[in-house]
Amino acid sequence: CRITVLDSAWLGTKLTAGASIPSAVVNELKNSDLNLQYDIASVAAETLGQQKLNVPANKKAVLQSWLNVSVDSYAKDALGNIRYTLTLTPKFKVVAMNKTADSASAGEDLIAESEPSLSVPAQMVIPVKESIGNANVRRLSVTHKTKDGAEYEYTDALLDEGLLFIYQNHGYGTFSIKAETSSYKDPVYTWTQKGDGYEVTALAQSEEGDPDITETVTAVYTVVEEAECFKAGKGVYTATFTNPLFDTQTMNVSIPAIGHHDYGEPEYTWSNDLSKATAKAVCKVCGEEVKETANTTYAVIKEPTKTETGTGRYTAVFSNTLFETQTKDIVIPATGSGSDIIRIWFTQDEYTMTAGKKMVLIAHTDPEDTTDKITFTSSDPSIVSNEDNLLSAHKAGRVTITAKASNGVSAECSILVLFTDASDPNKFFYNPVYWAFEHKPQITTGTSETTFSPNENCTRGHIVTFLYRAAGEPKVSGKMPFTDVKPGKFYYNAVLWAVQNNITTGTSATTFSPNDNCTRGHIVTFLYRYLKEPSVSGTVPFSDVKPGKFYYNAVLWAVKNNITTGTSSTTFSPNDNCTRGQAVTFLYRAVK
Repeated sequence: CRITVLDSAWLGTKLTAGASIPSAVVNELKNSDLNLQYDIASVAAETLGQQKLNVPANKKAVLQSWLNVSVDSYAKDALGNIRYTLTLTPKFKVVAMNKTADSASAGEDLIAESEPSLSVPAQMVIPVKESIGNANVRRLSVTHKTKDGAEYEYTDALLDEGLLFIYQNHGYGTFSIKAETSSYKDPVYTWTQKGDGYEVTALAQSEEGDPDITETVTAVYTVVEEAECFKAGKGVYTATFTNPLFDTQTMNVSIPAIGHHDYGEPEYTWSNDLSKATAKAVCKVCGEEVKETANTTYAVIKEPTKTETGTGRYTAVFSNTLFETQTKDIVIPATGSGSDIIRIWFTQDEYTMTAGKKMVLIAHTDPEDTTDKITFTSSDPSIVSNEDNLLSAHKAGRVTITAKASNGVSAECSILVLFTDASDPNKFFYNPVYWAFEHKPQITTGTSETTFSPNENCTRGHIVTFLYRAAGEPKVSGKMPFTDVKPGKFYYNAVLWAVQNNITTGTSATTFSPNDNCTRGHIVTFLYRYLKEPSVSGTVPFSDVKPGKFYYNAVLWAVKNNITTGTSSTTFSPNDNCTRGQAVTFLYRAVK
């Protein structure tokens, strides 16, 4: 059997395309078979000449041919110029198969996969209409680089089917296809007001006599900064074009100030002795406060009898028209009650004491020179006990003290007992310590009933436990990945929660090191991750916090949000141990 009498089968295009190749290019090539206008089989037959084949009985010899296409590169610039490179390799082989079989089926190779030698001109249409798809295209060209390194330029034309080019018998190899647009002058953009917004028209004029290119879009409005009562805001209109010739355009606008305050409902508070009332209104836009304190007047509305109580009324009248007149009624005990006291009050709603100290608490009465005895009681004598109005503080905590007359008139105040080592309100950790101490659930109980130890180092186990309690102690389940965190430890659930919420990955794949001291860099990172790593920008002001460190963004976020001011104006000391006082302060500033 000779090649000239073989059956032949065209297997089409076998395509290879990199991930960066646009889908339009890939789909065109996949669906086209490149519309080859010549027969690789005849070329292969010429290559094989008059070779003889040993074809088994009852078999037919079939020459199968196909084209390997590799999309090696693709690029499109801002002006729409496109260039991509195809490597084309024709292939054929001769197979033996049953005479009734489809000629495109697999068979036994008689001549292995080979590449034919091209010796005649060939015509090819590459379907680049979609992938070029640009009305601005002015010139198309194809450069053919053969395997021996020679380069040839081919005639080209853009047909409805794609790019047609005819090449001579230089073999195959790499074909670089280039679509070039016209040259245009710098675009001109015109803004036109339409209703409450704008339309923007872009115009590009050709330098080569081609038609002008225009595109009109509706600009999108965005508020950049809200207007306030007496401060203008900022807005921006953005016009985005589809044609790559045109750049996105923006126009900044000023939003007029409102011109007045918009106050919310006033709040009214009374002094403990009811002699004064204070009104406060807050602007809902800018937050400005207006306050006024008015002296009250007192009048008996209903006189008491021996068996019935009376009514007294305090009245506060404000000069600012934002505020309405306020009244507060009190009960005047019956004259037969055995007591002449009509009112009891403390000068403060809350008092502080330090554990181990004593304090005399004064309750005021009306009338002041009453002969009735006032009885004092504490809600928890283990925290604060009393002998009449002499109070003794035993341990940190909070109690309510009640002062009561024999006729039932009473008043209450709160007593907060401070830790002995955290009693100075000027210390940076003062408010954070008592916020953490009274938080529900309680974040920390101190190191004893009377001490907090703010200067002691804080362990990693304590830090995640503080954070877990601040989050409300959410339920957790699952397997603990760390061998050094055992069930029953106070920090077990906290560590499991921190792992599951990507707050920590441990000190290794199998250890958390709960008893190691926590560094300043670690705690701000824990907090930053707990708050889902808010976006940050700018530069860290500390020389010892370098870009690339795991805590860099966390420190930048902490500085931007006034969570830390560093250990000096130029240092943060990320590797220093974090103290208990610093830990609760970081937490307080971050989540309160």
